[in-house]
Amino acid sequence: MHGTRMTDHMMFKAWAELLRPQFPAQAEFAFRARRRIVCVSWPELAEAERPSLGLRSVMICFTQMAWKTYRGARSARRARADANLVALVSAALAQYDAENEDYETTGAELQVSVAAVDIFPPPAAASATSRQGLPAL
Repeated sequence: MHGTRMTDHMMFKAWAELLRPQFPAQAEFAFRARRRIVCVSWPELAEAERPSLGLRSVMICFTQMAWKTYRGARSARRARADANLVALVSAALAQYDAENEDYETTGAELQVSVAAVDIFPPPAAASATSRQGLPAL
């Protein structure tokens, strides 16, 4: 997509495609551009094998900084952000599964908040360098 300006609709389509494998086959993706939210919903599954599959919907909410940074990023940086987003949503679903293993969660909703630092973490080398200059406590 070099030279192509990333639009909100392009971001939604890319994220829906990336995240689709983490949700039931019948999941539907919707987009609320003004609120920077990707909504994933599906019919309730009576015999869900994991608590997160008993959810009714997941809202993935992006901060304005995350949204703007992604739109302005080059394709290589976007690819790393995509991988971080998939990992973040996967971790949120896994945490939900672990915390709700023994509970009935059918019809519940989950919200995942995404900040710029979540999908664009600072380079490890830069944070290690800045810590070297600090006095030991």
